[in-house]
Amino acid sequence: MTKVYIDKATGKKLYPVCGFQRSQHKIFNAHDRAFNWVYDTEWKDEKALANFERVEKAMEWVHCIIDGLIYAPYDVYLIMKDIIAAYDARH
Repeated sequence: MTKVYIDKATGKKLYPVCGFQRSQHKIFNAHDRAFNWVYDTEWKDEKALANFERVEKAMEWVHCIIDGLIYAPYDVYLIMKDIIAAYDARH
C-alpha cells in the first residue's frame, strides 16, 4: 500500500524526488552555481536572479526526507528533477 504524504502548512501532496544520499550534492551544487552567477553579475542580471530564486525554492525542500527520499510538492519536484538532470548531463 502506498502512503501519501501531505504538507501540513499548504495541504499539498508531496512527491518522492530522489534519494537523499545519492542526489543531495547535485542540488547543493546547483545552489553554489546559481549563487556564483548572481554574484558575478553583481545581482543585476534578471536571468541569474530568476535562476537563483528557482534553486532557492528547491533548497527549501532538500531536508524533507522520509525513509531516505527527498519529498517535495509537484512544482518543486519538477525543479529538482531539472537540476538533477542538468547535473547528470554535465558529468
